Amino acid sequence: ISGFWTKENAGGNISHPTFYRNPQYKLSISPSISSSARDISQDKINLIIMLEAPKSFPVNIKLIKSGNRISNCSSKDLTGSSNSYRHGFCYLELDDIKPDDYTIIVSTFEPGLISGFFLTIGCSHNFTTTVIPPEGEGYQKYLLPGDWIEGKSAMGCSLYKDYFKNPRYIIEASCPTKLFIRMQITKMNPIPAMNISIFERISMSENKEIMSSGPYTNTTQGVVTKEILIYPNKIFSTWKPEPGKFLSYIYVDNPIKIKQIIE
Repeated sequence: ISGFWTKENAGGNISHPTFYRNPQYKLSISPSISSSARDISQDKINLIIMLEAPKSFPVNIKLIKSGNRISNCSSKDLTGSSNSYRHGFCYLELDDIKPDDYTIIVSTFEPGLISGFFLTIGCSHNFTTTVIPPEGEGYQKYLLPGDWIEGKSAMGCSLYKDYFKNPRYIIEASCPTKLFIRMQITKMNPIPAMNISIFERISMSENKEIMSSGPYTNTTQGVVTKEILIYPNKIFSTWKPEPGKFLSYIYVDNPIKIKQIIE
């Protein structure tokens, strides 16, 4: 497989907020033809993945059971890894992988290193590979910078009484719109646990939560919601009332207008 790190997708290692942009591939491994539903779990599959790049580029391969685009991962999430970043060439080899869908992530140690690369995959069972599209491909992207201001809009999670004073925005859409949102911290150290929640406005005084980025987390890559079809109202919050700045990427399939709710 011939691929490229470009200025858009050369995201660097897992310590960088742009890691999720790295080239990713879906690897689908089929069970052996003789396997029944009962003994698929007994299939022992040999897999080797090799990555070739310029000699000056420290590179790495990660393999995760998913098949979807991965934002971040820890060691416990890994099915396999080439371990330390190595200059110009690395590989991972597994001799007991199960038939399933996996995500391959190829990265350089530092972001912004631009070049082509070659990915070679060998497997003892039939398999297919497809490129996983970049996040937001086919969507319009809106950048929304924001602030949590101490005593005014840094109000923490819903356990705190002033949760709804956190930064809030209304999205105005002229038709049903598919939407998902990523939020990252820009100027806070250490990174606080954060969350995005999307609400449907029932009335001027009533809102119903219909989507969330999940449990509060402080990953470098930020938090992201799943795609949803909505006319939404949304809230960005940290777990504790902490001042700081954030940047949100709002992906939609139709034009929208965004305005902040100020009280």
